[in-house]
Amino acid sequence: MKTLLKWTAIVVGVVVVLFISAAVLLPLLIDPNDHKQALVEQVKQRTGRDLRIEGDIELSVFPWIGVEVGRVVLSNATGFADPVFASTDEVSIRVKLLPLLSRRLEMDTITVHGLTLNLARNSAGRNNWDDLAALGGGDGGGARGAGEARGGEMAASGARHRRSRHPQRQSQLGRCQSGPAFRGQQAQRADRRHRHR
Repeated sequence: MKTLLKWTAIVVGVVVVLFISAAVLLPLLIDPNDHKQALVEQVKQRTGRDLRIEGDIELSVFPWIGVEVGRVVLSNATGFADPVFASTDEVSIRVKLLPLLSRRLEMDTITVHGLTLNLARNSAGRNNWDDLAALGGGDGGGARGAGEARGGEMAASGARHRRSRHPQRQSQLGRCQSGPAFRGQQAQRADRRHRHR
């Protein structure tokens, strides 16, 4: 019995050492900025829009798996005057570790700073986010499969949006939080200030 406990402790110790070593070495050995172009091409393929990642991408492994991205700009839909649909100053995403071992992606926290949305509707009554909404369409009633994102918290600070049909009005959200993310039940708080030009 003592021998079994001894070897169990050794195995657990080795696993812990390997995990800590990976947490220290992985960000040093892998540069996520090398994959910027692949990400840009993937967004272009799926949405038809141009993605610009102007800031650096930083990877963290310990104490959580996470990605931080600097300024990001997404182009507008075709046929709209403003070239930019959305931009952020910074985005950070934290992912839970244990579900990854079961090939499930669960978000822990998504934080967005300095989000600007340019919402518009053209003369034909088409919105500049209709194509993006279609990509995320579905009844949502199916069972969760491997790799599906769920769980977590969301927060946005310094967010604002502009509506081209009402150019005299601009809304700014000092801070908006919702949780849990990616689920039907969301508790939201927003400090909204309206500014009139």
